[in-house]
Amino acid sequence: MELKNLQGNTWIIRDTTNIGVYVKDNNAVLIDTGKGNETARAILELVSAKGWNVKWIINTHFHGDHTGGNAYIQKETNCCIAASYIDSPFIVQPWLEPRRVWSAAAPKRLRTWFFEAAPSNVTKVLNGGDKLEDFGLEAADLSGHSHEQIGISTPDGVFFIADALTAKSVIDKYKILFLADFTAAMKTLKRLEKAQANIFVPSHGEPCTDIKAIVRANIRCLEQLHTDVREACAEPKSRDELVSALVKKYSRTLNMQQYVLIHCAVSSALTPLIDDGTVRRVYTDGTLKFIASK
Repeated sequence: MELKNLQGNTWIIRDTTNIGVYVKDNNAVLIDTGKGNETARAILELVSAKGWNVKWIINTHFHGDHTGGNAYIQKETNCCIAASYIDSPFIVQPWLEPRRVWSAAAPKRLRTWFFEAAPSNVTKVLNGGDKLEDFGLEAADLSGHSHEQIGISTPDGVFFIADALTAKSVIDKYKILFLADFTAAMKTLKRLEKAQANIFVPSHGEPCTDIKAIVRANIRCLEQLHTDVREACAEPKSRDELVSALVKKYSRTLNMQQYVLIHCAVSSALTPLIDDGTVRRVYTDGTLKFIASK
């Protein structure tokens, strides 16, 4: 891990999940905390070496690779934590997420650090358009990857865009991106296409000054998912059968954790097709299936 200055009072700790740091009067705000205690200890060592005190954590969303260091850092520093209204309960009570993706009490295989980070106490709701006034940080609605993901803009013109964008190399490798809300994700990408900042910082990847090309790549990926799901409904299929069709198309091999994530993405793309009448539901032998409308 390495602490590097991006611009002015805005810093980044480079890791598998990038950690933002904004400093004012030697008080620091962390933007996400990585995936666990080891990462959290390293963050505190880097920040302490600069003589900074952690006063706030802002979580862009509740996934364990973004909140995994919360509990350790909050215990060590007594800092406050801000997160969006919808994502906050999953940070305070992280057992909710494995139950959500499994639709019931989840098996141990899904109760890992990614789905169930250590719980921490959210002290402030920070939704899109809200500000952390003492530091001049502004939240932006980047919903889609989670139901109420936020990005954070600093007074230095640096925009931390969380998991709103996926690198083209990852798209090319996996084809199907995780989504909680397909329609919201498309709206977020359209907004990002017009967004202005001196530097954009994705949670996974290199900071950059121009994101238009990668935004377009993400839009194409979501449009392809939409098309794939619609075309797979030429014959009646359950959600599990839709997942199977797409996994076979892209020659994917999934473990249990990957399966429930792809299931979420497929369900997310199916929702607007049902709502606009493109796909209708049918019940066959006690199974809910979906077929393209005539």
